[in-house]
Amino acid sequence: MKARAFAVSLTIAALAPASLLAGCGADNPRPKLTLPAADAFRAGACRDAADPILALGKLTYDRAGKKTLPAGDYTILVEQGEKLLAVRDRADATVQERMNDVLAAIGFVRIRTGKTYDPRLMTDLETARAALQTECVRQA
Repeated sequence: MKARAFAVSLTIAALAPASLLAGCGADNPRPKLTLPAADAFRAGACRDAADPILALGKLTYDRAGKKTLPAGDYTILVEQGEKLLAVRDRADATVQERMNDVLAAIGFVRIRTGKTYDPRLMTDLETARAALQTECVRQA
């Protein structure tokens, strides 16, 4: 009797992850990416930073959960980071802080290439990027 109960519990434990993942298939696709228009960004440094903020939003959405990044993504990260650096000094203190968070997150993604890349780095970049976007759009 104990052996049968043990076998049933093993079967349930083995099937549980499969039933949890069933909700993640084609029937429940990821929500579509929705980004604000560049003109929704507050005038000044935020508006000037809109293009890199939005480009990074697309990148983080497209690469979410990926185990590796294409080599070309590192070039995109450099370019978008340089665009943010070009406008950072003109931004108010709160926006500068958010930009610094994005730039730091870009740096962590850039130094973790190949087998050392961790998908959580892209999540961290998106968190920082979304906070910057919110700060720039909320007062527009």
